[in-house]
Amino acid sequence: MHSSRHQYHVLQVQDYVNDKLNFIGPVRARTGNEILKGFRSLEQRQAQLHLPILAVHGTSDRCTSLPVQPLS
Repeated sequence: MHSSRHQYHVLQVQDYVNDKLNFIGPVRARTGNEILKGFRSLEQRQAQLHLPILAVHGTSDRCTSLPVQPLS
């Protein structure tokens, strides 16, 4: 069972890496700036937001000041 589950995850990763819509590599400056602008805009309009926002980043992310909230 463990082996087949592992193989399934390996295939998922391969599909992700081979998908031309995914970019693998360092974030370009303009992309990072646009993300930052988007979050600043949300911050200014937070009183208007009525749904939660999910922002996902790695635990080793050095470019964020957002607190890490583990998913349970």
